[in-house]
Amino acid sequence: MRKKISAPGKIEPATPDDLDHILDIERESSPNPWKRSFFEDELTGRLSTILVFKGLKEEGIKGFIIFRKIDDIVEINNIAVCIPERRKGVAASLLSFLKTFAIKESVIEIFLEVRSQNTGAVKLYEKFGFRFSGIRKGYYSNPKDDALMFKIDIN
Repeated sequence: MRKKISAPGKIEPATPDDLDHILDIERESSPNPWKRSFFEDELTGRLSTILVFKGLKEEGIKGFIIFRKIDDIVEINNIAVCIPERRKGVAASLLSFLKTFAIKESVIEIFLEVRSQNTGAVKLYEKFGFRFSGIRKGYYSNPKDDALMFKIDIN
């Protein structure tokens, strides 16, 4: 029997009203969280998209993904899920949604960087078909860590 990898809920574009919830998730997820101004810039940016995952009931935001589409390439800039909802399919749902978007938009490749110590995320990306494509030594600070680069070709 195949394990279900997506969570019940809805994915929709973020609004300014979502920023406080997004910031809460970011703070609990990242050792070096983005500042509010970064999220505001992404929310109003012409190339950026922020999507939020909400439960079927009015349970609030469980996760988010930020990506940029430039020509036929998508870069995932940030993805995070609130602690109580981890390993329940929220990130998988966001990635599945992005993959479907990429196919519709004739994207040829999605790429991302992840901290080398974030083994849970690495496993998720590999499960989705992302392949290791390189390393950026000392890319992250606070704490210092290498960035593993992954990509997936969209056919």
